[in-house]
Amino acid sequence: SCFPKDTLAVMRMGEAVGYACQLNQAVHEVNQAQRSRFWDKIVKHFGGPSHMRGKQLAFWGISFKPETDDIREAPSVALMQMALEAGAAVQAYDPASMSHLNTQMPAVKTVDSGRAYDALDGCDALIVCTEWSEFRHPDFEEIGRRLKHKTIFDGRNIYRRQTLHDLGFTYYCVGRPPVLQ
Repeated sequence: SCFPKDTLAVMRMGEAVGYACQLNQAVHEVNQAQRSRFWDKIVKHFGGPSHMRGKQLAFWGISFKPETDDIREAPSVALMQMALEAGAAVQAYDPASMSHLNTQMPAVKTVDSGRAYDALDGCDALIVCTEWSEFRHPDFEEIGRRLKHKTIFDGRNIYRRQTLHDLGFTYYCVGRPPVLQ
């Protein structure tokens, strides 16, 4: 996976000297399309665009990558924007980037308790966008209790499909078939 900021920087350097960096442009376009494809999974799960209004979505991981507070070009920001535009409410937690998110997206309810699980309360689904180590081995029973529906969209493929199947979750990931309950 190419880092979007790096890809954009190379494209801009090329533009500055009159050279079109076609490969970097193609990579950037593919990266952007993946966000829409992932959002389409979420919308389809809930029955289409008209059914998103009033849904409440929890996001874990806002920063572009773990161990940073940088949210520039973060897929989570694009997905949260799509959710808000569709009429869904968004709650979010990230170990490091909450202040940046509060500034950039004040419509998103952020959890400042330091507990990721608090972002789940009353939500219809969890969307995992950054593979922070604290998200890798969560208490799935607590997740199931706090969500309205045991549904996880894993944009980083950090969970095992069989585990979530056995626990009764509906689970969507990238590049693999979903687990439908």
